[in-house]
Amino acid sequence: MKTKFDSAIVVEGNTDAAYLNTFIDADLITTNGSDVPRETIIYLTTLSKIKPLLVLTDPDGPGQLIRHKLDQSIPGLRHAYIPKEVAIKSGRVGVAYAPKEVILDALCKADTPLPTTRGTVTMTELYDLGLFGQTDSMEKRVRAAASLGLGHPNGKQFLNRVNSLNISIEKIREAVHQHG
Repeated sequence: MKTKFDSAIVVEGNTDAAYLNTFIDADLITTNGSDVPRETIIYLTTLSKIKPLLVLTDPDGPGQLIRHKLDQSIPGLRHAYIPKEVAIKSGRVGVAYAPKEVILDALCKADTPLPTTRGTVTMTELYDLGLFGQTDSMEKRVRAAASLGLGHPNGKQFLNRVNSLNISIEKIREAVHQHG
């Protein structure tokens, strides 16, 4: 049985769409790589006024470029992130190589209603948790970000993402301690 999403899901290519189509029931739109055609952006902008858009790109440089291009043109996008280490097969990185469970988890985290208020977590709080400014901060931040569905952010991006999603310091603390 396929998992249904009311949101439209934006992926990079036909291989990703074909793979997702085996276990997801949703509108799937492809960007056809990092050179997103103007027509695709126009279509997605129009579609975003009708239903939420979830962006699920490969966890690599071109995937980040696509996210950035879409964010520049389309307000209100939601982003689903999968860890790079589980999306590699034969030296290639892609959504189509990630386990179904990982993809579903990322999409479900991103498909929640957006908060109406912005969080108030500070950089000092992140520092106190070891997520910023310490020798092992990157490792801790990567694990906590994966648990919270935030992608692979640096310290400032982590702060911005937890506050834009109104994630509490308690939830961040749980994510840090969950992975020791």
